[in-house]
Amino acid sequence: MKNTTAKKFKYGSLSVVITVVFIALIIGVNLIVSSLDASFNLRVDLTETELYSISPETDVALRAGLGDNYETFKVTIKFLDERDVIESSQTALYVQQLAEEYARQYPNNISVEYIDITKNPSAVEKYLNETQTSVDPNYVIIEGAYHYRILHLAAFYITSEDTGALYAFQGESRFTAAILQSSIETPQIVAFTTQHGESTSQSMMLMFDEAGFEVRTIDLASEEIPEDVRILVISNPTNDFQGFDGENPNVRTEMVKINEYMQSRSLIVLVNKDTPALPNLQEYLWEYWGLDYKPQHLISDEKSSLPGTDTYSVIGEYVGTSETAPNAYQLHQTVSQSGAGIRTVFRNATELVVDTSKSDKIVEVALQTSPEATSEYGGETSTGSFPLLALSTDMNYAADSSAQYRYVMLVASTDFANDSFLTSGYGNRRILSSAARMMSTQRNIPEIDYKTFEDEPLTLDQETAKNLTIFITVFAPLIIIIVGLVVYLRRRHL
Repeated sequence: MKNTTAKKFKYGSLSVVITVVFIALIIGVNLIVSSLDASFNLRVDLTETELYSISPETDVALRAGLGDNYETFKVTIKFLDERDVIESSQTALYVQQLAEEYARQYPNNISVEYIDITKNPSAVEKYLNETQTSVDPNYVIIEGAYHYRILHLAAFYITSEDTGALYAFQGESRFTAAILQSSIETPQIVAFTTQHGESTSQSMMLMFDEAGFEVRTIDLASEEIPEDVRILVISNPTNDFQGFDGENPNVRTEMVKINEYMQSRSLIVLVNKDTPALPNLQEYLWEYWGLDYKPQHLISDEKSSLPGTDTYSVIGEYVGTSETAPNAYQLHQTVSQSGAGIRTVFRNATELVVDTSKSDKIVEVALQTSPEATSEYGGETSTGSFPLLALSTDMNYAADSSAQYRYVMLVASTDFANDSFLTSGYGNRRILSSAARMMSTQRNIPEIDYKTFEDEPLTLDQETAKNLTIFITVFAPLIIIIVGLVVYLRRRHL
């Protein structure tokens, strides 16, 4: 009897010990993995479009933009709340995971910090004082050696124009551009002309800002164009520019300044059906660059316009290949080669005139209407394919004998660059971004596409993730304890 009792006690005690040790191991491993994850970000990107991954284009852009400073640049990405709070928000989580991936890929250059500004508001005082804007936990600060960028979490996403839901994640392009902006001492400039009735969407200015440019406005009547201006934008002018003064050739009029500027840099002009005749500007565009527009000629297209709208929101067709129209193709290839369904829209567009036979320039149509489109003017209509976006290119040589390209892009619609079409999943933004890259003399603009949320193979919301964590850390050990007790009780009767 004593041997039987001792045997039961021996095996029963061993079972309890094994169970306790196993549970302790599970808890220990869980704590170790959690600690390692907090330090090294052990999560694996299982999304189909690799939302948390960093493409090779980022490294190409950083190398080109930072040059000799590539190995030594320092950037800190600052989230303005505790880490667990950031991770509890799905919107913030995408951004946070990508930031951690940047820190993992560039461990000597990029770091991520979490600042609870509710407990430590003084940590962001300098940003408040310098920007004169509010900063709350919904913002992310990217701080480099020379500048810093303050981005709202919403800026990392693109919203669908049709449904209002989040359509795509543009985290990589936003982070890479912000890293460059904060790490380059003197950025390139995009200047928007003023004092001619111009109107420019905030989204267009923001797009250039995101691409790494400093955005300014300029009054050509009283200001010279700075040397660092790489792109001059004339958007929706209603009054003409001061023309050449034949009687006073030494007077520096607005058109004289534009002409001198264009000896080595680039110009974007956006007009629409309501843009009046501007003889000085039109003469310059036509005589020098083979581009013009017809005031009051409204383009419509019953066959190819946005569904559910009038026929004046025309969808452009891409023109040219890398062989037949290389510059136009470079402008639209990120859209035209990315598959069907991406629409580029020109609303309230006017008819353009394009001289593709101009001998001293390469003049190309990049987008046009369908052959069934019509141009309405004075109660009369004409039918055919009408240019919607055209590009004129010239090349000369700099003092160091390097080739310098100059571009003029004429767009038939100012709505092409409005808030609706630049903040949604249309091709307008991609084409404008391509133009910025093409016209930039310093090739430091990241050519990084956004990533859609469609067809993700694995999606865990916060509630599901919470339940899964509870199961792994509570119920699984509980099941093991129950099994251990059953084994112990059964062995007592051996």
